[in-house]
Amino acid sequence: MKMYYSSMGKPTPSCMLKLFDAQILPILEYGCEMWTSNRAADVVENVQLRHLKRMLGVRSQTPTLGVYMDTGRFPLHLRQQVRLIKYWFHILELPSEHVLKSSYNTLLEMHHAGQTNWCSTVANTLAKCNLRHYWHDQFVEDDFYCIKIIKENLYGHFMKECESKLAQLTDCKKLRLYKEFKNKFCLESYLLTVPSVTYTQCIARLRLSSHNLNIELGRHAKPKVSVPDRLCVRCDSGVVDDEIHFLIQCPAFARVRDELFRKISLNIPDFQKMDSYAKFISIMSSKCSEINLQLGKFLYKCLPQ
Repeated sequence: MKMYYSSMGKPTPSCMLKLFDAQILPILEYGCEMWTSNRAADVVENVQLRHLKRMLGVRSQTPTLGVYMDTGRFPLHLRQQVRLIKYWFHILELPSEHVLKSSYNTLLEMHHAGQTNWCSTVANTLAKCNLRHYWHDQFVEDDFYCIKIIKENLYGHFMKECESKLAQLTDCKKLRLYKEFKNKFCLESYLLTVPSVTYTQCIARLRLSSHNLNIELGRHAKPKVSVPDRLCVRCDSGVVDDEIHFLIQCPAFARVRDELFRKISLNIPDFQKMDSYAKFISIMSSKCSEINLQLGKFLYKCLPQ
């Protein structure tokens, strides 16, 4: 996969997502109707996560929560459970003399006898979506409606779980600022509207705490540097070298920042009157393509590599 993309230069995030869905996902999910389960398959899911992190240009240690939240992608095992249920629908419609239906009936009897098998996975998936009656009846009148409910339950639960985990992060954790400007599970607009992949990856690194500011470097130093001691080395302000200081305050980048703020002020009313925290949040939460473009240019010039 890595060699394949290196031959293409730098595909846009939109292109990389489409390529993954069209060329890699069918291989990963081949026959998943038979082998999927109700828990994540780490080996398969790691392929998607490596792909997404490569697309974002972030480190492999970047929190999975942030990667899912910014790309709007779901773990593959959720999609595979939907395919499992669709295949179950297909089996239910087969005539009783069909060899596949006969095999299913044997598995069903073993499941009722207490053995955990493929039927158990189907039953558990339906139970998790509050659709136990379909399993008890062994009949589904409206396939489309059933799949709609399953998707709403599986995907909806995962989205709420991510948003809940993000809200519960403490100030000493990664993504401590991310939770302040990201509150909805969705594909972020900067991944689609910023024309330069390099700029896009710079934005992603700042958003997901995958950068070389001292607030993060101190976390990995040996011995570990306490947060108050992770000071900015580019200026004499004596403050912590975090994302807000870097983007809004650090005098080392004053000239480039003035140009950034001038262009942002054209799109955000009263921007210059905001305090540093409000300026940072308004920039990072903006859906405006022009603001994201100017932010990407600033980060490309100034963000430590």
